[in-house]
Amino acid sequence: MKTERKRKMLVMHIIIFMVVIALVFFVIRCAISHGFFGKFWWPQICANTQCFKLEIVDTPKTREIWLMNRTSLDKDRWMLFVFEQSGPYSFRMKNTLIPLDMLRLDDNYNIVYIQNMAQPCTTDPCPMYNPWTTANYVLELNWWVAGELGIKVGDSITFKK
Repeated sequence: MKTERKRKMLVMHIIIFMVVIALVFFVIRCAISHGFFGKFWWPQICANTQCFKLEIVDTPKTREIWLMNRTSLDKDRWMLFVFEQSGPYSFRMKNTLIPLDMLRLDDNYNIVYIQNMAQPCTTDPCPMYNPWTTANYVLELNWWVAGELGIKVGDSITFKK
């Protein structure tokens, strides 16, 4: 009887431990995906003498969902989409709630294309933003920032730690 009870208690403790570990990983993942740790370790990106905090989006899953359902993007924060190779990557604004500017960069961090004021998607299917230029990187920022800073095709982007 005691042995059976001890076995049940051990199983219950193992289950509780596994649930706690799963919850800890879930909370950490949510904090990272919502930028909680960003202010502490994200590098900065600079354009025309202005520098901004940078969120790096470099996996297929994060590229797919990064700005979905976010109601704002801090005015001092940009997102950098990193691709393994240069290509004419298309973007759509599905479940993106804010208008954005998209800056496409070559492998030397020069701006090769600017999509001004990409609008949130209101139809299904969502329109695609196809630049027909190749790029290794795409920056997304609030729709008014590029114009306010006078950013144009040919400008270079720099990074700071």
